[in-house]
Amino acid sequence: MENVEIMMKKLKATYPTKESVMSKVWITTFGLIINDLFENYELPLSTPKDYASLCDWLEMDLIRCLSDTSIKELRLLEDSRVGETFSVRVGFKWDPDKYSLDFGDTYWWEVLEIDTVNRIYSNQDWREIFGGNENE
Repeated sequence: MENVEIMMKKLKATYPTKESVMSKVWITTFGLIINDLFENYELPLSTPKDYASLCDWLEMDLIRCLSDTSIKELRLLEDSRVGETFSVRVGFKWDPDKYSLDFGDTYWWEVLEIDTVNRIYSNQDWREIFGGNENE
């Protein structure tokens, strides 16, 4: 969780807490190394062993873990399946003035990146992902 705290300090320094500047839509990229998963963690017996099914299972497990936190309106945006590694981008609405960011216990996932939707998807309107109006 230290990585998240360091990233949050950097984000707060980069984005002042002015209401008009602070984004409410954020993207976090989570990642893992597949071999580390099997070597360092005791996975449930029902965990699929083939790469494609394992990735599908891991995505659902991550969303389940994040759904148990204060994060609202989660969206699984994309994943990157490279064979040795696996990463997932999750979008969510978050107001840092109202509550702190807590990803809970995501077990084997590492937080690779946290940034605003505008920085990661600069050519896409966040309302296409989350819906919403100009006043949000």
